[in-house]
Parts: sequence; C-alpha cells; structure tokens
Amino acid sequence: MAQLEAQYKDGYILSEKEQNDVSLFVEGKNTFYDILNKLPEVEHGLLVKLKLQLPNDKLEIDWTTVPDNSKPIRYKSYEQDTNVETGQVSPIRLMKIGFGYEYFDKKLNKNVQKVQEI
Repeated sequence: MAQLEAQYKDGYILSEKEQNDVSLFVEGKNTFYDILNKLPEVEHGLLVKLKLQLPNDKLEIDWTTVPDNSKPIRYKSYEQDTNVETGQVSPIRLMKIGFGYEYFDKKLNKNVQKVQEI
C-alpha cells in the first residue's frame, strides 16, 4: 500500500501510516487534507519534502525546489468488475496512483501539473 509522508522545516514528519490516515486538525478529514491545507506549517514550518512510500520503492519531491504557489497532488484510481450473469462483484483493486504538484504559471497564465502516475 502506498503511504504519503510530509516533512516540515523543523524535521517533523506527518505520516498517513502513523496517523491511520486521519487528520490531526479537522474531524472527519484525512492526512492529505492537512498537508494540502498547510495545517502543520503553523507549528512546524514550511513543507520541505513530500514522499510517497510504495511497497518496493518511493517517490520524493523536494518541496523547496517547486514554485511558491504549488499544491500537492495525490490521487488513486480503482476498478471493480461485476459479472452480469451472476451479479458477483470482484474486490476493488487499485489501478494507479498520481503523485506530484500543480502551480499557477503567471507567464503562461494557466495551471501547470507535474504528476507521475504509478
């Protein structure tokens, strides 16, 4: 299973795995919500690294090198099959994960996404 981790300026790491993917700040939200809305930055400083830990690999973004107005992206795509004859439904399976960031490019006057799909 892929797990997201965010590291902040003071060394603090916010981890989906450690937090059971539950927001530390807003009831009913998840860890990505906290990262996206910069909630840990008040106490721990700016985001410096965003990491997607995979079973046999990891993807990292050095957040200090991305444009200032960047926002993290992480999405998951799932599939599930249904047998039309029996009505039996297969288990849901993860097909791909998108990981990266987006920012508004003032020169191009448009949103730019830098996303890797796994």
